[in-house]
Amino acid sequence: MTAPKRARVVAAVSSLVLLLGTVSGQQQAAVDKAIDTGVDYLLRAQAVDGSWRSYNPQTPCGVTALCTYTLLKCGLESDHPAIARGMAFVQSFPAMRTYEVGPALMACHALDKRHRPRPLIKKLTKQLLSTLQRTGWGYPSNYINTNPIYADTSNTQYALLGLRAAVAMGESVPKSKWRQIAQAVIRRQGRSGGFGYQNSEKPTGAMTVAGLTSLVICAEALPTRDGLAGKIRAARKKAMDWLEKNWSVERNVAFPKSTKETDRWIFYHLYGLERLGAYLDADRICGHDWYAEGLPVVLKAQTTDGSWLKIMREADTCFALLFLRRGSRTTGLAPRVRVQRAAELKHPVTIGTDGRHPAKVWIRKGGAEFRRILDKGMTPTRLIWTVDEKEVEAAPVNADRPLESHVLEWAATGNGAYTVKAVLVFGSGDAETKSKVSSNPLMIKVDNISDPESEAVVVDLGKNVLKSSAATVTASSHSRWTRPEHAVDGTLARGWLCAPDDKAPWIRVELEDPVRARSCKLVFAKRPAKPTKEVSRPRLIEISFDGGRKRRLELLDSSSKKHELSFSARTIRRIDIRILDRYPGKIASLGFAAIELQR
Repeated sequence: MTAPKRARVVAAVSSLVLLLGTVSGQQQAAVDKAIDTGVDYLLRAQAVDGSWRSYNPQTPCGVTALCTYTLLKCGLESDHPAIARGMAFVQSFPAMRTYEVGPALMACHALDKRHRPRPLIKKLTKQLLSTLQRTGWGYPSNYINTNPIYADTSNTQYALLGLRAAVAMGESVPKSKWRQIAQAVIRRQGRSGGFGYQNSEKPTGAMTVAGLTSLVICAEALPTRDGLAGKIRAARKKAMDWLEKNWSVERNVAFPKSTKETDRWIFYHLYGLERLGAYLDADRICGHDWYAEGLPVVLKAQTTDGSWLKIMREADTCFALLFLRRGSRTTGLAPRVRVQRAAELKHPVTIGTDGRHPAKVWIRKGGAEFRRILDKGMTPTRLIWTVDEKEVEAAPVNADRPLESHVLEWAATGNGAYTVKAVLVFGSGDAETKSKVSSNPLMIKVDNISDPESEAVVVDLGKNVLKSSAATVTASSHSRWTRPEHAVDGTLARGWLCAPDDKAPWIRVELEDPVRARSCKLVFAKRPAKPTKEVSRPRLIEISFDGGRKRRLELLDSSSKKHELSFSARTIRRIDIRILDRYPGKIASLGFAAIELQR
C-alpha cells in the first residue's frame, strides 16, 4: 500500500455539514463527537477476519459490506486495514442475496478507483439483473427454492442502490431493464400513494421513502422523453403527497397506526430520508428541513458505547452514522473529523496535522500571548515535541525559516489515542530564558496499524471446508448472546460462548457428510454486543475427532490468532472439544468464534 494511511484527528467542527445543514455550532460539536465515537464502535466490533456480525448465516457479507461502506463514507481511506479486511471478507464469501449484493456494490463504489475489484463488480451487476422479477427484487427466495417470484420494496431499493453504484463505476444496464424496473416499482405503489413492504401491506414512512428513492433512481437512468417518464413523475408526486401528509422523523409512520415494531425501523427510515435528500439535491423534503429535524432524534439515541440500537446494532449504527455524515451526498474521502478550532483559541500556539499516519504535525499560528512575548524582544530558540507528555523530539528553532516549517514527523507503534503538544522555549539575545509556551493538545487516533496475526487470519478466508448448513452443533450451555451453531457460521464476528456458570463447557460439531482435512483451527469468541467487555478465554482444551484419541492442546492468550492443530490427512465427521482451563476475563463466559477444518 503506497498511499499514506489515514489517522483520525478528534475535532469539534465539521465544515462540510455546516455548509450543508442548518445546525448550530453546539449541535455540530455533538455531531462530530457522535460520528467519531460511532466509528470507534464499528472498528471495535469488527472481527479479525474482517467481518461484522450477520443476523442471518445465509447472508454473511451483507452487514460487513454495509459497515465497510459506512466507514469509507466517514473518512477512512481505502487502504485502511479495517477497509482492506472488510473488502477481503466480502470478496471471499459469495453474495447470494440482494441485501448483500446492493451494499457490496455501494462499498466498491466508495473505494478509490485503484482499489475497486472489477471482476466482483461485473459479477454482482450481472447477478442483480438476473434476479429481477416482474414486481422487483426479493432476497431472492429462489436461491432457497421457495416462492421464486417473491419481491418487496426494501430489497428492491437496495438492488437499485447497487445498480446505481455499478453504473457510476462504468457498468452498463440496458434501457429495457430500466423500463422493467420502473414498471415494477410503480406496481408496488399503493392507491394512497404510499409504499408498503409488500403490495398487500399498508404503507409506512420507511417504505414510502424507499419507493420514492427507487423512482428517483429510475428517473435518473431513463431519458426524459421516455414513455415512462410521465408515469414516474406521477408516482413520485403521489408518494410525496403521502409523505407530506404523514411526515415524521420521530416515528416510522405506519397504518393503521405506528407500533413499537414499526418504530424499530426509525434509523432505516432516517437514512432513507438522507438518501432521498441527496439524490434530489434537496435540503428540504415536503417543506421540512429533514436534517435539522432528524438530528436531535439520532443524537439522543446513541448509546454510551457509541452504537445505536433499535433492531440490529451494527446496521442501526451504520444508518445513524450515514445520516449524521450525510453520506449519500459526501464525495471523496475527506478527513473523518476536523481540527478543533475552538480549543485552539485558548492557547498561545496552535498546532495542526495533515490527518494521516505516520503523522506530520506543525505550528499553525501564534496567539496574542505569543505575540506579546515577541514584542518583549524575545525569540523562539528551541522547539520541543511531546507525545503523551513524553518528549519525542527537541531541536533549535531556525530563525531563517518560518516557524510553520518546523515539522514533527511521528509514527505510533500501536493503535490508540495519542496527545501531541509543542513547547516553544524563548531566548533574549544570546541567552535562553525560562519563558515557555505550550500549544493546544492535539489528539490523534491511530487505528490503521495491522498486526501479523490479523493479517494471517485474512489470508485464511475461504479455506474452511466445514459448512454450517451441513452441521449440527450442540454444547453444554450457551450464553444469552450466542448459540452453539455460531461457532461454525463461517465468520468470526459471531461465536459460541458458554453460560457464565458452566464449570465444564464442551461443544460438539457433527457433520452430515464427512470432510477431508489436515488441520483444525480455533479462534476465541468475544461478547458480540459489547466488544469492550473482555470475556474469559480457553487456555487448555481436550479435542478429539470421531470419538478417537483425545489430545490436549494449550492455547496462547490471543483473540486475534487462529490456534491450529495439524494432523495427517483424514476424513472427519465429528469434532468434540472440552475446555479444561481458562484465562481470566471480566465475564466468565468463554468459547469459540470459529471452529474450522482446512485441507
